[in-house]
Amino acid sequence: MSEPAVESEPMPQTHDAVRRRALIAALLAALLAALLVRIPLLAVPGYEAGVAVSLAAAILGCWQAFELARARPLVPELRWGVLLDTPGEAVYAEARAALLGTAAVVALPLFVLVTQAARTGCRWAPGLWPFLFVAAPATLGGVALGIFAGTLTRRRGRALGLLALLTLASVAATFAEGLAGPRHVVHDLLLGPISVGAYMGYDRGLSFPPSAYLHRLFAVLAFAALLAASAWLRSLLDAPPRDEEEERELADDGGWSASRADGPTRTRFLLRYHRRGPRRLLVVLGLLALPFLLRPHDCGLLSGRALLEREMPAVLETGHFRLHHAPGTAVQGHLESLAVEHEHAWRQITGWLEIEPGWKVDAWLHPDEGSLFRATGARGYVFAAPWNHEYHAVVRDGRVHQLRHELVHVLAADFGGKPFGASWSTGLIEGLATALDEGYARTPEAHRAIAAAQRGRQVPPAERLVSVTGFASQGMDLSYRASASFVGWLLLEHGPEPFKLAYARGAFERAYGESAAQLGAKWNRFLEEEVAAPPNEEARARRRFDPSRQRAFHRESCPRLGSVRGFPSPAERARLLSMAERPTDAAEAWCEAFRASADPRHLEAAARERIRAGELAAALALVERTLASEALDADRELRLLRRKGLLLGALGRADEAVADLGEAAALQGPAPAEGSDPVLEQLALDAEGVRAPEGPSYARAALEGGRDTAAVAELLTRRPGWPPALRLLLAAGGQGRGASREQRDELALAFAESSPESPRLAAEQLLQLAAAAERATDWERAEALCERVLALPGLDALDRLAAEDGRERARLAPRLARAARAAQP
Repeated sequence: MSEPAVESEPMPQTHDAVRRRALIAALLAALLAALLVRIPLLAVPGYEAGVAVSLAAAILGCWQAFELARARPLVPELRWGVLLDTPGEAVYAEARAALLGTAAVVALPLFVLVTQAARTGCRWAPGLWPFLFVAAPATLGGVALGIFAGTLTRRRGRALGLLALLTLASVAATFAEGLAGPRHVVHDLLLGPISVGAYMGYDRGLSFPPSAYLHRLFAVLAFAALLAASAWLRSLLDAPPRDEEEERELADDGGWSASRADGPTRTRFLLRYHRRGPRRLLVVLGLLALPFLLRPHDCGLLSGRALLEREMPAVLETGHFRLHHAPGTAVQGHLESLAVEHEHAWRQITGWLEIEPGWKVDAWLHPDEGSLFRATGARGYVFAAPWNHEYHAVVRDGRVHQLRHELVHVLAADFGGKPFGASWSTGLIEGLATALDEGYARTPEAHRAIAAAQRGRQVPPAERLVSVTGFASQGMDLSYRASASFVGWLLLEHGPEPFKLAYARGAFERAYGESAAQLGAKWNRFLEEEVAAPPNEEARARRRFDPSRQRAFHRESCPRLGSVRGFPSPAERARLLSMAERPTDAAEAWCEAFRASADPRHLEAAARERIRAGELAAALALVERTLASEALDADRELRLLRRKGLLLGALGRADEAVADLGEAAALQGPAPAEGSDPVLEQLALDAEGVRAPEGPSYARAALEGGRDTAAVAELLTRRPGWPPALRLLLAAGGQGRGASREQRDELALAFAESSPESPRLAAEQLLQLAAAAERATDWERAEALCERVLALPGLDALDRLAAEDGRERARLAPRLARAARAAQP
């Protein structure tokens, strides 16, 4: 039976177009690979490189698929009475052709990145899965979107509008998930998990939270459903129009009789028949997607608050907080001290900023890192969500570390920019939190390190720190401290009101009448003229903020993958041997690692293992070899000189030991004009220890960090109240098993009384004991210890602030204790 001709575009032209597009894809992949290897963070296979490649692959795949879809025949062709290509077959063929052309955009950069990683000594295998996990589904998504757009319309303008709407819908869903919270890793349908924390370097891992894997699987199902929908739509849109007679026959026998009349009628009949396949596939895909729709919180389709409430169902309400926690965990046993700590921080911050929020803060107190990672995707860091008036943290040892920092982010929501309640400038966000948390807005002494770094020309200009991208352009330590110094100076000089006006959008002209550059010049004068930094502080600042050691995360090579030197490397083998309590073998492995890398840290580690093995002469030889290295920084040199002095003292060579300890003190530099220096205090105690008749015993105990409490107890038996031995016992973190809190307090107080020349070390011990008393809810004891710290002569300004804060918490506690105790088991 002859078939009438149907209007269609010639197939050879379509195949030629596919080949041209494949060539374009290969050229684009080569260009993309060349660009990626120029950017350190993207120059190896991994998450960030996968995001960059997936974006290019999705765009190219979408374009190729659309061009193939629009080039299909206007009406499906018939051969021997059947469809030459069914809608499903056509969609499959177009998707395969587009994927093959787009594969170059993924495969070629991946090959180049693996080669680059291997050439530069980076491990590449761990980065393959994150790269493909992000890039492969995005490629399928771009192809599915292109075929769907080409199915609905053959016009590029309309297709572009449709694709823009679909892309905007995905972006809006991602934005809505982030806005609803509490996830710090949000899920985009095309690009997969998106984490700002990963780019900033907070999260150095390569895995993803469980919700990312589930959401990626849901995305693949959605893309497959889009292809099935395209096939079903073609069976409707590509069919020739029907006449009235065919409508009547269709009602009689389903169109079987009419299908034999002519080609168009038969085409319509066959398309109705082939509609069943895409419909069935859509039903199957819908059933597979049903579990995702029933548990949207766990799969990244909605906010994860349901998961949070399952993991932390209990709530303790205070005057300004809802403390969410998991019953039966260690958090519940510390609720009283946590409640006091939170309320005290709230009172401090609202007083400093002169605000009075009318809402309560939701504090999600995770019992461990695993809970935080599962629920939010944050790994290794805590975070705040100001727009939701909440923050997430892990409780360790009964304390919330960085509580005040994160709480500042939350409480700044009322004068932050919309919709996230924060500033547009990361420098102002983190500068404010760090300034209030670390004392920059309370005392000029907190600015000493930055003042020293400023004299060494290491501090970026203020206008760069508060720009949109300037904060992340150097190491995080320098960015946080420098921006905190600038913001702290603004608060010290002008008070909180103008800063709150400038905070949201960095509107310094409006708030202060001066630009950021003009304010920065005054800040620099403040650092130079009003902040007294000791002479040795500048050298320490140079080491601390050295850009070669503290580079921005996105400027590091293979920051996630690590380097490869064979597996296991000598250093890895040495660590394993050390953990297995085989110090002699571990020392040999560390020496082998040094021969392979010339890294002085490996020799230093070998010396530590020799000390553990009791081989002091061999350890001394290793320390001397390490000191002869040219690659030492001043911090390591000072530490090694102290260790050398103690080793000489342990070997009975007291005069040489005192000389080396004196050399270490000279390297540290003179003490500040006001106050003292804890390093110099410790070196003075060491010198007193090795000069004494008990010098060898003291030096051996000091080399072990005071962990041999029997040896230290023997020293104290010979010389009761001897400050060097008391310091060793306190530095070891305890006074032997079974020591009571009262005994620890007595020893710390005895050290403070017997060592008036060591106020910094005494304050450090007393503040640690005060914190322990807070965790034990012994508020009277905590207050007494803080009062003792405040009575120390020559107390450092930051230690004074810490003691004052502890005293205030202790005085606040009685008003909050009853509700917290009622919530405890």
